[in-house]
Amino acid sequence: MPLLIALNSGLTVLCQCITLRGAKVDNHENRVEVILNEKFKFFISPIEIEIPYKLYLGSEKDIEDAVHIWEIFKDYLDKKLMRRFMNELSVSGERYGIKV
Repeated sequence: MPLLIALNSGLTVLCQCITLRGAKVDNHENRVEVILNEKFKFFISPIEIEIPYKLYLGSEKDIEDAVHIWEIFKDYLDKKLMRRFMNELSVSGERYGIKV
């Protein structure tokens, strides 16, 4: 399945050359390994933590971002993992339509 990547410029690109693998639990628990063009490797945080973190930050823009990310990825998220992060950050998305 192709991956959509949103760049800081606001441009969204469709990449079919990226491999995602969940890293094993270690001191960087839940990170996601991204390999670009079989050459460049870096790690990103999972979407399941991005939404709770945006809610935790709490600015109008952060809430808007959290809702937008939720709308895009809600069918693909590990809801149990996201609920864990929401509990750890003591946030709820219910009033914004984010239900896990």
